[in-house]
Amino acid sequence: MAVDERPGRSDGGHEGRLSQAVRPGRDQSTQDQRHRQSSHNMTPSIRRQLQSAWVHRPYTVVLAVVLVFPGALAIVYGDEVSQALSNIAAGSISRLMGALLVVGSALTLTGIARNRTLTETLGLTVTAIGCAIYGLGVILGLGLHGAVAGSGFLAIAAGTIRRVITLAAVAREVDRASES
Repeated sequence: MAVDERPGRSDGGHEGRLSQAVRPGRDQSTQDQRHRQSSHNMTPSIRRQLQSAWVHRPYTVVLAVVLVFPGALAIVYGDEVSQALSNIAAGSISRLMGALLVVGSALTLTGIARNRTLTETLGLTVTAIGCAIYGLGVILGLGLHGAVAGSGFLAIAAGTIRRVITLAAVAREVDRASES
């Protein structure tokens, strides 16, 4: 399945067949659906945005959700979380990296849920910086022993920055098209 790189609603403003198939309760009455939707904390449009992102941009969603956990651990425990970072710096680097991962993830998910491309892009950028700090820290702190983990996090950072560049290019195209 191709990755939808368009900013805004990735489904062109209409739910695709796959999104509709994923959503449970399609055969229930409209009133039952409204009751079920109002019982959740998310509005229907936010839920649709997240469902659509899960189908069309799973990498972005998984990245944002998963990196909250190591980020939170780094904020709480500092150097105890990473031997590599403690070898090269004080706990402030670990905590900075953790804060970048948590804030970046939160901004990314908020941008997706609220259909704000700028917020999502900012979140991805902050997340990429946190991943780059960890990747470089592991390589510098552990040398060859950290080459696999460090290069993996640097690859995540590079892929995320590439996504940001793509989003910015598509946004410029949309702006040019809307001016015409």
